[in-house]
Amino acid sequence: MTRNCAICTIMLSITIILFSHLATGPAFTQTNQPSGGDKLTSKEIELEGSMLDKQFFAVNKDIIKTVKDYKVTSDEFKKHLRIIPFQTDIKFSDNGKGQFIEVSRHKFIRNPLNLHQIVGIKNKTFRIYYSGETVTRIEMTIFERYYDDNTAVQVDIVDPTPGDEQTNDITFTHTLLVNYSMENEKLRRTVKLLDNKKLGEIQNTTAFPIRNQLRRDVLVPNIIYVNNVLLDVAESFYKGKKDAEALMLEFLQKSTAY
Repeated sequence: MTRNCAICTIMLSITIILFSHLATGPAFTQTNQPSGGDKLTSKEIELEGSMLDKQFFAVNKDIIKTVKDYKVTSDEFKKHLRIIPFQTDIKFSDNGKGQFIEVSRHKFIRNPLNLHQIVGIKNKTFRIYYSGETVTRIEMTIFERYYDDNTAVQVDIVDPTPGDEQTNDITFTHTLLVNYSMENEKLRRTVKLLDNKKLGEIQNTTAFPIRNQLRRDVLVPNIIYVNNVLLDVAESFYKGKKDAEALMLEFLQKSTAY
């Protein structure tokens, strides 16, 4: 055996001994029982989740208040809404789940190396279901389409009880759409990555607090977005109404001069 081979053999033996020692040490013999620190962290996660639920619910109440105060569901609002924010589409409709107002906003995706080139589109749509002036359900669809590979990604979020403080019944459906615009349906594929998954079923461990991250980074910002857009639409309606009335007043005031 050469000197180099002998050295390699010694080093390998030392490595095996060290690994054997580590494998039987505390790091490898721990049970799955959480330590006191982990329990405290779990409590903190629960507390954070509860606080985020309260924040989410507070914005939901603002939406309900906006619908009521601005009479968003009234026939007058539906018939005379003329002025809407930029890149916004609005419609009132009815389906098997009830009457709703749908507000959609889009934004083009541009090539970062050539801002004149549009490579896709982002679309965010929310539907507020109502009965009279009561909000009964809120849905949101976040959609992104990419023209180069003809794929699209869509996530549907449904809050079936916006009047309830807890959010565990909110559901998520994550869909990948392949060959999105192909006319031949056989060439199109719809892949459900998550299908109607309840927030309460999503893991919220100390290692993976995904449920709280969804509350903090997705649900709260998006419900604030829904409230802001709805308020923007409502204020645009009443501003347009006020401008029309002011225009008529000005015309009639001038008519007194002859």
